[in-house]
This record gives sequence, structure tokens and C-alpha cells, in this order.
Amino acid sequence: MKSMFNDAEKLIGVDPPNGSLVKAEIYHLCGDIGQFDKWLDNARRLGAGPQADRSAMYVRSNLGYFSASVPAFEQLAVVESGFLSDVFAFGLVICSYRRMGDAAASAAKAKMELGMDSGYAIDTARKGVDVLNKLGINEGQVQSVLDVAGEVLRRHNLFWMERGPVVRFSDTADGPGLLYQMYVGVPPAEALQLTDEVLELLFERDLYLPGLAFTFISHPSTDAGH
Repeated sequence: MKSMFNDAEKLIGVDPPNGSLVKAEIYHLCGDIGQFDKWLDNARRLGAGPQADRSAMYVRSNLGYFSASVPAFEQLAVVESGFLSDVFAFGLVICSYRRMGDAAASAAKAKMELGMDSGYAIDTARKGVDVLNKLGINEGQVQSVLDVAGEVLRRHNLFWMERGPVVRFSDTADGPGLLYQMYVGVPPAEALQLTDEVLELLFERDLYLPGLAFTFISHPSTDAGH
């Protein structure tokens, strides 16, 4: 790690904005959100532009600060940013369905392609808006639940896996429902314990939302017997 910091310092000497971004990314690897934000702000001050927003979006969510990723996503999820195609599907990770809908409409008007998975992402975002409306839940409330899940992961020095949570919707005679499942690299029994910790915190903080369920699930690559 020391050599990585040394290389970043050398880069700062010749390319301050990108060097600051690199140093921020190293602190991301260390799990230090405070130092990450410090160097990201420095990169912005020096003119890093949208690259800083892109870094903020991915890193904050990766460390479990999902709601803190939303402003950067909203900055990038517009046709004018030049990054819309790259970041569009990320809205599913942070439950930013309405911004995805607006972005998809703007992209269609501009005849801009949104990537291979855009059809699925657009359909999922539409279902998300519909189910949340029926449940009387807003996106910020869902993001608060995800933040609690991120807090539990940090307690155990874990990261969520795959491209984002698995999102499942239901709208049956029993009523609408939304299920978020997040892969983690632990055996099933430990994933269940982590889920229980999330549920306890949600009840303690009055964040439990009828119709919205959350679970951690053991990633298939995890050795259940480990």
C-alpha cells in the first residue's frame, strides 16, 4: 500500500486532479471514507469534473453509503454529462428509479443508446416507481434501509457482491411488495445473522417499512462449509 501512495504522490506532482483521484481511490481500498472524500474534494477543486462524480458514486455505494451516492448519480444521469450510458443502470443499485425514468426519456428524445441492459433497467425502474407509489414509500426511505445494510457490512468488514442488490417486485391480491437481496461472501447461516442485525436496527430507528423486505444472501461462490 505504501508504494501505491508514493506513486499517487508522484502523479499529483505532474497531474494534480488525476493524482488526487488516484489517492482517493487508494483510501477507498482502505475503507476510509473520510480520507476518500477529502481527496475527492481536492480533485474537484483542481478541475477533475465528472470523473470525480463517477468515483464518488461507485465508491460510496461500494462502502455501503448508498444515499450518499445519489447526488453524484443525479449529476451524471443526464444526456449532457457524457456519462449517461455508463451509469444509467447504476440507478437500480441505489433505488433512483424516477431519475432513471427521466434520463431514459431524455435519451430517447436525443436518440442516445443506453447500453445492452438498458431495456431491463428501464422496465425495472418503471416497476419500482409503480410499486413504491402503491406502497406509499419514497426512494429516500428505501435508501435509508440500504444505508443500514451498509452499516452492518462495515461492522463486519464485508462488502456486498455482484453488480448490485437483486430487486424483486410483487403486486398480487395480497398487495404490492418490494424485496431487496444483497449478496455477501459468507455462509448462509452468517448471512441470516447479518440480516437479523439489519432488521433490529430498522426497528430501533423506526425505519421498518411494511411491504419492503431486505435480506442478505450467501453468494454462490461462498464455501458454505468454511
